[in-house]
Parts: sequence; structure tokens; C-alpha cells
Amino acid sequence: MAYNPNFNPSFNNNGGGGGGQRYNGGGQGYGNGGGRQGGGGGYNQQQWNDNGGGGPRKRGRDDESQDGNYRRRNNERGDYSSPRRDIRGMGGNSGGGGGYGAQVPQSTLLQKFKDALWQIGNTDEYDPVLEIPILATTVELQFHRDSSLVFEAFRVAVSEIPHKLPVYAALIAFLSLAPSVATPSLASRLDTKPAPVVPGLPSKPAEAGGADGEEAKPAAAATEDVEMKADNEDEAVNIGRLIVEDLTKALQLNLDERKWRSARYLITLFTSLTALPSPEAPLVSSASLVVLLTSFTAVLNEPALRAARGDECVRVVVESLLRLGPSKAGETGGLRDAVQSYLAGRRIDREVFGGETAADLEDKLDILVSTLSTDSPINVDVLPNLFAKLQKPALADAAAAVAQLEPIVLPVVLLPSADLDDVKISSVSPKAQSSGLRGDEGVGYEGVRLYLKLFDDDSVPAVTDASGAVLRSLIFDIIDLYEINRKECATILLALPKFFSPSTFRTPTSSEDGHNWSLENLVVESLLTSLFALPRPRLPSSYYHSLLTELCRLSPQTIAPSLGKCVRKLYAGLGTDDKTGPLVDAEGLRRFAEWFSVHLSNFGFMWGWGDWVLDMDVDTKHPKRVFVERTIELETRLSYFDRVRGTVPDAMLETGVMPDDAPGPEYAYENENHTHAAAAASLLRLMRTKGSIAEVEEELASFQTAIMQEHSLSEAEASVIKRDMTIQTVLSVGSRSFSHFLNVLERYLPLLRTLSPSPSTRLELLTTVSNFWIRNAQFRLIVLDKLLQYRLVDSADLIAYCFAPRGGKTWSDLDLWATLKSTVTTIEGRASASKKRAEGLQMAKDERRERELVGGADAIETDDLDEANAELAGAISQAATVELELTVTIVEVVRQFDTLLATVDKDGWESWWVEGWFREFCRSMAESRLLSRAPVVEGIAKLALKADSTTVAILDSAKAWNEFA
Repeated sequence: MAYNPNFNPSFNNNGGGGGGQRYNGGGQGYGNGGGRQGGGGGYNQQQWNDNGGGGPRKRGRDDESQDGNYRRRNNERGDYSSPRRDIRGMGGNSGGGGGYGAQVPQSTLLQKFKDALWQIGNTDEYDPVLEIPILATTVELQFHRDSSLVFEAFRVAVSEIPHKLPVYAALIAFLSLAPSVATPSLASRLDTKPAPVVPGLPSKPAEAGGADGEEAKPAAAATEDVEMKADNEDEAVNIGRLIVEDLTKALQLNLDERKWRSARYLITLFTSLTALPSPEAPLVSSASLVVLLTSFTAVLNEPALRAARGDECVRVVVESLLRLGPSKAGETGGLRDAVQSYLAGRRIDREVFGGETAADLEDKLDILVSTLSTDSPINVDVLPNLFAKLQKPALADAAAAVAQLEPIVLPVVLLPSADLDDVKISSVSPKAQSSGLRGDEGVGYEGVRLYLKLFDDDSVPAVTDASGAVLRSLIFDIIDLYEINRKECATILLALPKFFSPSTFRTPTSSEDGHNWSLENLVVESLLTSLFALPRPRLPSSYYHSLLTELCRLSPQTIAPSLGKCVRKLYAGLGTDDKTGPLVDAEGLRRFAEWFSVHLSNFGFMWGWGDWVLDMDVDTKHPKRVFVERTIELETRLSYFDRVRGTVPDAMLETGVMPDDAPGPEYAYENENHTHAAAAASLLRLMRTKGSIAEVEEELASFQTAIMQEHSLSEAEASVIKRDMTIQTVLSVGSRSFSHFLNVLERYLPLLRTLSPSPSTRLELLTTVSNFWIRNAQFRLIVLDKLLQYRLVDSADLIAYCFAPRGGKTWSDLDLWATLKSTVTTIEGRASASKKRAEGLQMAKDERRERELVGGADAIETDDLDEANAELAGAISQAATVELELTVTIVEVVRQFDTLLATVDKDGWESWWVEGWFREFCRSMAESRLLSRAPVVEGIAKLALKADSTTVAILDSAKAWNEFA
């Protein structure tokens, strides 16, 4: 086939594909190339690629062409390089993509637009004066193609990228300056051309059917369509105003879905737009913003208002007031009074958080509201006014016309009822993609927490500084928002100076004018105080651990010094009352050691332990010594003994903070000099060869008879020895790994139950496990937890074991608290699972009954119905039994702690540990509100606790917190 220079094929966005389309990489007509199933081919390849291919740029050889008149087209560049995979497909067995000239897929173009909007400012050469107008042009072009995509992209940007809100405010204000007119598309221009006149035929257009048999439109109708399309394209729209109007709809949607954080970001954006493009002609009415905020202050008057709900509304109002500035003070007096009145009646009982030592803990909401109470005018000068720096478009008449428009009046919103707070949302917004987030971040209230303060110098903002309050709030939000993507979070935190005023953070070139705060100190303080927040961190502790590690890897020269200062401040405050550092209780020390060990494991376990050697010459229960011992122990769990020991200086090792031997089992019968070593070795061989329970019982019976005769022991005394040897032997067989232990436990579970039928024998079982794993606390915790899960012991046995005054146990051993906490958590999990199972069966029964009533269900067999009813009855009974066990467990823990607090030496460190763990026990009940349940309250009342005891004071504070938060 000869090349036709007048050939002008049309393209589509699909690139290649399998046969049928003449000019789009198919297997017919001009695209013979392809694999076994069509495909391949490409732009005007004709028949030069008969062997298949994917539409490469390389042309066929001249001698392979069917026509010798081949010549290169004028616009063909002759590039013989391999095609890009993302644009031009490859051939193959199932077809391929388009060749040279194939267009970029529409989905790729849409994603590029989203990336352009979401990633503005991500480059080191970021210049908002240049990039915002360019992005505005991109938004205009995309808006006329698909306005819904633009609306969706802005919703995601505002909800997930709060540090760029000033950029988006300037962009929207820029877009609102002049109406935008759509550029006529190629299709519309082609439609307006007159129909071609074929020589020798009448000039009247043919009215015959099309190629597919469809009737052609009458000429008048076609002309009308063209005129209508042209009118639509010439219609001017104010894109900035339309975006704001769509975001107002998103505000109500976020509130309905209880996405309070996203709602706050939207209102923050609206607040910025009350002064843009200019305070005299704003895009959003400030009066309507005040009315909108009044909806949030109205919540503060609800009866029995919980602090979590009230605090969320107050935060929305205060952060908006800070951005409004002093010019609107006259309009916002009522909002200020409502907020301050709420805070005046908001009192936190701090006894459960540490009594007098909790006085230094900070309440973020209290600090935020305090910025409104300062005598000086509110001035938030850290947020840049980017719009003032932009070059206005050269559309003076259009801009003047827009300035005459009335500001957008924000609609009144309806806040969801407090009764729906615990109802899960079944329909959530589509998954967001700006930074790989889930799309459901920020659902629910943030909650009430108390925080430490690590820096008290001018390197971080003062608590009453309005700019500092805005900055701290944003950093906390970013940390919470990007939980799913710690690397992105670390990058954003380190890049924050680009999105604030130049004098906000200290830089090598910064002048003395301005705040000049330390970004590193502020970020590290925010992260560590979030980790140590009481009653619990908002997010899993591992997230804060990994985020701090990522920050140190990205910027070790700046983050590491700030982190080192915080570590030394926290360490200095352990076990002291002289305010040399922030004060933490037993739980704070546990979190500190856990994080510090993980952090050191990521950086070669290197630390200047020698600076703390002199502090080790104290009581073994002193918090500083316990912290060092615990950190080194956790390091060993994360690595291996010799590796960690090599990083600790000899001077520190001489203090005894690290054992001489590696963690391992302590099998007493392994010693050849032991009286019963031979019998234990025989039993060990039998169990290792997987002997049956009958064989083991037979050998144990012979052993018991023998020792009763040889040592003149009673049956009870011989049973104690037999039990101890059997349990230790089982543990020895399973000591090689966790899977070995599970296998031997499941094999000899009936035997162990036979040997431990009573509470006293089960306590002996737990004591034997503790002695066997005395040099490996981690495996001891695993074994105790599995014994509870397999119901070989119950919660009462483990509680008795924890509080039993034997074996040299002390509450400075953090694993003892871990055992108690794990026990309560396991029983609580059982109760929750049993309750859900019973509720599920009851729901299924109700649905079956409803179907029967409406006649939509088939008849159910009597046997099946009886079986379902029996299953439901059994589930309800089991749920009641486990719920009773949970109640008994909680009451028993309270009783044991009360006894211990009354007898422990008040002058020693044991009292500090016991009191701290009881506070943490009460705080751990806050989320499930177990201490406020009627059965638990009645059970504690029967204990007849002394009214002036420490136990009652902490319990009352915990109950008050449950009702408050």
C-alpha cells in the first residue's frame, strides 16, 4: 500500500488494543502488527510489523514494504529509541498498546492534575508567586473538562494537607478574581465548519443514515446543537466561588460522618477567605462565619455534655477566632464568652494522673483558650499572606465586576447529636489518595489528654502565644493524620518552614527579628509528649517510635541533638521532686524505656551510658536504675546478648544493671547433683519422643511411689515434687522456641490439668513457671499468657500469683505489671467477644422472625430452629458467665491493691511503684468505662474501703474522669 500524504487518521485515548479498529493499533487495516490475539500495530505502521510487536517507533525496512514509494512523513522525527512503557504499550501474546503518537490515557491525565494540586510546594525550588498562577491555569483547564474532579481534588486537599491551607486559600482567591471562559474544543470547532461539498453533487447535506444505520439529524436540529454548545463554551463561570460553594457542602458531609478534624480544616479555610481577595471585598462573609461558629458554641449548653464533644467544638471556634484577628473582635464577643464560660466549668481531677506531680501536666485545650485571654491583641503572624504577593491578572474590568459580587454566605450547619457518637458510620467518603491515606482519618473526637512539657526556653513558643498555639495545633494534626505513612509525615514535618512566614523558624540565615523558634525542638517535643500523653496515646506507640526514627534518618544533624536533650530531661526527672525535669510515673517510665530501647536498636545501640554510672549507686528499686536495667533488657530482646553487652561500658556493667549470662531457661533437674536428676532425665527423654499421656502418667506414678519409700514422704509432699518435675520438664521440652512450647503444651494439656486441680496447685504451677524462666522475663510472659488462654489457669490464679508475697517479687519489675495487665485485658476481650456473639445470634433470630411475619421466608425445620435457639441460649449464658468473671477480676484487683497500699512502706520506692501501677490500672479502665458499670461499683462497695485511703481517692478520681471525658 502506498503512503498517502493526505491521510489524516483520528486517534482515541485508548492507545493500542486488539483488532477491529483501523487506525488504533488493531489487527486490521493499517495495523497488522500484533501477537496471537491482535493488538500491537500502531500509528500508520501499515504492514511493516508483520511479526507482532507493540507499536515501536522503529519503521520497517524499505525493502520489506509492499510499496517502494515509502518516504518519511514531514512531522516524523525518526527516533528509533525504545518506547516509554507508560505511554506506548508493548505487543505480546494478548495484544499490545499503541505506537508512535499514542495519546496519554485519560486516567493518567486526571492523576497528573490531582498531583499538581496536592504536591504544590513539595520541591526545594518552591516559589508560590510563580506556582500558584500556573496551578490556577491548570485548574481552569481541568474545571471546564470535568468540574466534579476539581471539586473532589480540593476536598481531599483541604482534608488531608492542612499545612498547605494558606496556599489553597490564595489559589481559590486568585481563581475568584475573574470569570473563566472555556476554550473551544477541537470537536466544537470541527462541528461549526460547513459540510464539505463533493464535486458533482448538490450542496445540500445528505440526510441519509450514517455508517451504523442511524438516522442523521435534520439540518435545523444540528445547527441548534452547535449554537447551544457554543453558548455553553462561551459562558463565564467564577471557579473560585464554585469551589467554595462545593466545600460548604463537604462541611456538612464531614460533620454527618463525624470527621471533626476535616470539618475544622474547612472552617479554617473559610476563615482565611474572609479577608481574601481583600478585607473590603472578601470571598466569604465574616458575618456568616460567626453564625456558623455559633452552631458549635450552642453545643456547649447541652445537658450532660461530655468533654470530648465540647472540647472538639471549642477547638473549632478558637482556631477560627485566632485566624480572624483583632479586626473582627467586635463580631466575635459572644463566641469568646461562650468558650471561656465552658472552660471555667471544665475541671479535671488530676489525682488519677499522679496527684501533686500531675500539676505540671498540660491541657492543650486550656492552653489554646488562654491565647484568647491575653490583654494584647491577637496577632497570628506565622501564616503567610501569599495572595498579597501574587501578580493580579490583567483583567481589570472583570476583577472590578467580581468585586461587586456579594460575599458567599456560609450555610448554617447541623451538628450530629451526641446520641450518635458511638454509632459507626456505614458509608464513608471514597478512599483518598493524596498521600496514601485511608480516607477515614479524623473520625470521632480527639479526646481529652494531659501532656508533658519538655522545653521551657524561647526555642519553642510560649503557652500563651497565639502564633505558637496555631503552630502546635498544626504539628499535632500532621502527626495524627499521617499515621499510615510515617515517611511522608517525617518529610512534611521537616518541610514546614516553606509554608510559614520566613521569620517563624530559626535558620542559619535568619535575622534576629521574628520568632526564630527551633523546628526540631518543637517537632520532637510534640512527638514525645504525644507518646507520654495520659491516660493513653492517641495512636499506637510503635507509630511514634518509627516516626522519631524516620526523622533522625532524614535529618540526623538537627533532630538528634533535640532528641538527646529530651532524653536527658526525661531521665533527670525520674524519681525526683526538684523539678529538674518533667515528672513521670511508673507507666511513663515503662513507655520511656520501651521507646528508648527501640530507638537505640535502630542506631547501633550506641548511647553515652557512662554519664549515668554514678546514678546507679542507689536502691535497686530507684526509677533511674530500673529505667536503665529495663532499657538494656529490652535491647537484648531486640538483638542478642553479646551484641548489647558490647555497647555498655565496663563501669556500667560493674553496677549490675545487666546480668552476666544470656537469657535462658533454668531447668533445676538438669544438674547431675540434683536428687531427682535421673528420674527427670528419663521423663525428658519420654516427652521428647512424644510419649503418650498414659505412658507419662505411668512413669510419674512409679516415681512418686519410689520417692515416698526412699525419702519417707507423704503423698502430698511427693505430689509437690512430682508436679514440679513434670512442669519443668514440659517447659524444658518447649524451651527451644515458641512453637515447640505450644506443641508440647497442647500434647500434655490434660496431664497438666490433672496435676493442677485446685487454686493452690495452680499457684504452684505459676510459681514453677516463674522460677524456670527467671532469666527470661519475655518467655515467662508468653507462657503465663498461654496458660490463661488455654484455661489451664484462670484470672483469679494469676491475680493471686501477682500479689503473692513470695519469690522476691517486687512491683519495680515491670513484667509483673505486664502480667497483671495482660490478665485483665484477656478477660475483657473474652467478655467483649462473648457479648458480640450473643448479640449476633439474637440479631439473626430477630431477622428470621421478621421474615416469617412478612411471609418472605421458607418454613424452617423444627430441628434447625431448636438448634438455633439452643445456640443462642448457650451464647447468652456464656456471655453472662464471662461478664461475671470480668467483674470479679476487677474487684479483686482493687482489693489486692488496697491491701498492698495499706501495708507497703511509705518511705520506700515500693510504695511509689504500687501507687503508680494502681493509677495506671484505673486509667486503663477509662476507655471501656468498666469502673462505672453497676456490677463493678456494687462489688467495690462491698469491699468497705476506708474513705480516707489512697485507694478511694484514686478510684473517685478515675470515676470522675470516666464521667467527664
